[in-house]
This record gives sequence, structure tokens and C-alpha cells, in this order.
Amino acid sequence: MRPRHDFVDQSPHTLRLTLVEKELDSTQFTVLLSNTRSIEGLWVNAMVIGASHVIRVHTPHLDFNEVFACVGVPGYDSCGVNELVDSPVQLRLPGLLYEFSARLIPWQDPEPAELVEIVALARELQSAQIGLVYEFDRGPFSVDPKTVIVVNNGNDGKVVVTTAHSYPTSGLVLSRSIFTRT
Repeated sequence: MRPRHDFVDQSPHTLRLTLVEKELDSTQFTVLLSNTRSIEGLWVNAMVIGASHVIRVHTPHLDFNEVFACVGVPGYDSCGVNELVDSPVQLRLPGLLYEFSARLIPWQDPEPAELVEIVALARELQSAQIGLVYEFDRGPFSVDPKTVIVVNNGNDGKVVVTTAHSYPTSGLVLSRSIFTRT
């Protein structure tokens, strides 16, 4: 049985996207869950880091990291979740097209339907692609706060990453990243 960690109840509005186009030292994060797979010719490593995530993608020409966390990566610019809801990111990289979007969903007791759906999908994919569900200690909440990552192959050789970051006092953040080989 893995150790459970206390949930730090931060606001979903403090999440920030930081993009790093080189190998990133993952020891700077507290990694709670991790899985690596080769999907559509991309080496993909998904990591739950608290109520946040890191997605690492490696190709022969690129090391790329998506860090979606309440704290940015020192030395790199980041973009707040409210900006991302209004203006999704699209970035052309060597051999890769990257797209990122986010949605803020108000909390609904016991849990928003979108969270229930992504948890079920993650548990279904655990043996095929990447499906990670980290449940924090419930503490004062009526449900366990969760961080969920689902990585699967989409249509036309795309790798699609969907994440959920739940904050039972204030809301749910869903993000979607699409990596397309070019």
C-alpha cells in the first residue's frame, strides 16, 4: 500500500502552466505516481506531483515538459489557468505540434460528473495506456480530493492527455494536451 499524503487545499485559480523545452530534473518535484509508455512513437512520462502534474515527452529531436502546478518552474515563464481558459496554447516544436487547453468547473457535491468520468477512464486504461488516479486523505471533505491523468492515443497519430485536479471547496480544473508528430 502506498503512503497517502495530506491534501493542501489551494485555489484552482493558482494553477500555472510552465513549458520547458529541455530535459527537466524531476527530483525537484514530489512525485506521488508515475508511469511511462511509448505511445504513437513518443516516449511519454506522466507524473502526479501533489494536486499538480508533469507530462514529459521525448522524441529523437526533443525533450519537452508540461508542468501544470501552483508554483512555476524557476527560470521559466508560466501562464495562469484563467488566461489558459480564455486563450488555449498552441506551440510548434521540432517534429511536434503541442496544444493545451483548460476548463474551470464549479464543485458539485458529491463530485462533478466530469471527475467521475475521468476517474473511470483512468482506471480502465491503467494496463493499456496511462491512467493515474491519486486520492489524497479526505481530511475535512466529504470526498477524497484527486489528481487524475489519462494518456491515450487519439486519432491520426495524436497523443491526448486529459487531467483533472479536484479542489472540493472550490472547483475542478480539467486540462487537455494534444501532442501531434509533424
